[in-house]
Amino acid sequence: MRHAAPEQRQVERAFTDIPTDDPEAALRFCRALSTLLDAEPAIGRLAQTPLAHGVAQPQAAPVELSVVIPAYNEEENLPTLYGRLLASLDPLGISYELIFVNDGSRDHTLPMLQQLSADDPRVLTIDLARNFGHQVAISAGLDHTRGRAVIIMDGDLQDPPEVLPQFIANIMIKGTTAA
Repeated sequence: MRHAAPEQRQVERAFTDIPTDDPEAALRFCRALSTLLDAEPAIGRLAQTPLAHGVAQPQAAPVELSVVIPAYNEEENLPTLYGRLLASLDPLGISYELIFVNDGSRDHTLPMLQQLSADDPRVLTIDLARNFGHQVAISAGLDHTRGRAVIIMDGDLQDPPEVLPQFIANIMIKGTTAA
């Protein structure tokens, strides 16, 4: 049995008390877990399969765009949102990923997101153990992005996906990302 490095032991100690009431502590926990998964290949392989509290995709090459979408009780919006995202992003001819963060939904949001992840390799589902709030959900999504550019949008369709091509074109024109 190999011995863990001091920094790995510190990360492992962080998992003895999983925070549930403090959003900042929960975010620190999620980041520490991500660090542990990145540092330990055997554990990272487990992250490629459905977990009790989420679905993680295998690590892959960077993509041009990541779209982070926090979701809380969005089962009625998800099919429409997903379809409109694909209709808006596919014609652009860029590589992208959709990162949905289930923020403790009590409806069928999680199973629907898990099915999207299973059907579409561009979809990553992150499932928070309970509702931590919009900002923590965004932070959790940002921690998993691989895109050269990131867009954050709400899952309730208050941000219309149809404006994404114009937004992306504007970013590229201003030179914030290479075309």
